Amino acid sequence: MARHVVRTREDLAVAMRELRRERGMTQEELAEWIGVHRNYIGQLERGEMSTQIERTFDVLSLLGVDVVLVPRGGRD
Repeated sequence: MARHVVRTREDLAVAMRELRRERGMTQEELAEWIGVHRNYIGQLERGEMSTQIERTFDVLSLLGVDVVLVPRGGRD
């Protein structure tokens, strides 16, 4: 399983898409599993999130911090 360094909402979108695919899940399956519409998953994977997440990444960047996503290895 790959580690993903996330500095922008686009990085997060790419990481989420790759992690979903690594688990062999479709957007529809993931959406059903967490109880949202498939369109929401698509929006996340295209980086169409609220500006708050972008501001959070800006603050972390200014503080010299990277977010690293480390998969747990399964659906917990």
